[in-house]
Amino acid sequence: MAEVIVVGGGVGGMVAALLLSRAGHRVRLHEQLDRLGGKLAERGRDGFAFSLGPSLLTLPEVFHELGVAREAVALDELCRYRFADGSVLRAYRDPDRMAAEVERFAPGQGAAWEAFYAWARKCFEASQRTFFAGPVGRRPPDGNPADLLAVAPGRTLHGLARRFFDDRRLRQYVGRYATYAGSSPYRAPAALGCVPAIEHGAGGWYVPGGLPRLAEDLAGLLDDAGVEVRTGSTVARVLSDGESVTGVVLASGEREAADAVLVNADAAELYGRLLPDRRRLRRIAGLGTSSSAFLMLAGVDGRTDGLPHHSVVFSGDYRREFADIFQRRVPPEDPTVYIGCSAVDDPSQARPGRRTGRCWSTSRRATRSGGRWRRRRTGIWSWSGWRAAGTTCRDGCGSWSCSRPRTCGTGTGPGAERSMARRTGGGWRRCAVRATAGRAAACTWWAGRCIPGAGSRWWR
Repeated sequence: MAEVIVVGGGVGGMVAALLLSRAGHRVRLHEQLDRLGGKLAERGRDGFAFSLGPSLLTLPEVFHELGVAREAVALDELCRYRFADGSVLRAYRDPDRMAAEVERFAPGQGAAWEAFYAWARKCFEASQRTFFAGPVGRRPPDGNPADLLAVAPGRTLHGLARRFFDDRRLRQYVGRYATYAGSSPYRAPAALGCVPAIEHGAGGWYVPGGLPRLAEDLAGLLDDAGVEVRTGSTVARVLSDGESVTGVVLASGEREAADAVLVNADAAELYGRLLPDRRRLRRIAGLGTSSSAFLMLAGVDGRTDGLPHHSVVFSGDYRREFADIFQRRVPPEDPTVYIGCSAVDDPSQARPGRRTGRCWSTSRRATRSGGRWRRRRTGIWSWSGWRAAGTTCRDGCGSWSCSRPRTCGTGTGPGAERSMARRTGGGWRRCAVRATAGRAAACTWWAGRCIPGAGSRWWR
């Protein structure tokens, strides 16, 4: 029996701790936040509930095999894609129905989607025999040389889309799978094209109450397995004698010995701070950073008939959007936006007669220096949004990035006022929002357009 310390209580760290404990080891898990779950986080306010991390569950049997008994709800429509020309593609879970929808959307391309889906299934099967079979670097027991060809080595995801589809919009649809990994379809490997085999094969699922409920279930399993969990505990350094790790040092200065340390964190964090290794850090830096996302949470008055659980509104120029992010390193002028509305399938996520929504668009990681936000070379500013009619908002305001802070339009109520504010080291500057007839009025300037908002509450 070994003494094992797990650093980080995200889903990966929780599952690793659970399996190690069930294998007979003594396990202690340190999480710097006051909760477990990592990206399975949520925010609640005024009767609205928002999941801050993943919103779609695939392969639920992985959790069932661990002992999670919670049942998930299968989605008939996985996502609804809207394109710049106004056309709409509804991605149904059933492969036959999806092929028929693609044929309706782009005549002559239904058979192409079926061929693409068949390729995706073979790619996923090869991945199960190799990548998912065990640690990278160890020869998979059931792998064979043909599996390498199954993942289209040397081809990008965009190149794969061009191989199957003539329609530019369908290539854009395939390219979206690169954003699952924070990458660009013009740089990401074609192997990400296996995702449709998962979504249309095993289905896309929603967990009632939100995906953070899975973190609660895993926490219960950790307790049952005897794992010692310490939240609010920050590991400052991993100790090593030059040949193997010997334990960790906590932020409090306390030292804990261990036979093995498992770190559930970004590799750059591990080799840059916890266990410094310049050679490995240089290799990681050479890979470049992934994209991140701007997330907006909204509790909205009223309901929109026919709104799906998941929607994607594509930009008009996908290549330029990713060039902005990964080459020019600026927020895209015309971003692709994802809209998730969990209240469509789960009324508990919103107050009666209202809906929650979350929007995100892909962007470059923000730059920080010395604990303060720097104004970057491109002059990016932030917009302080609105809270509720007749109130003022301070550090709880919503935020948006734009090329210059401006006011625009007149809002939606007579006498409406709105203001733009820049984020400073001391937080948000006070911003007033006033409207008549009980409606909030605010607007922002984005991509050369004035975007008004009404009757909504936005939070950071």
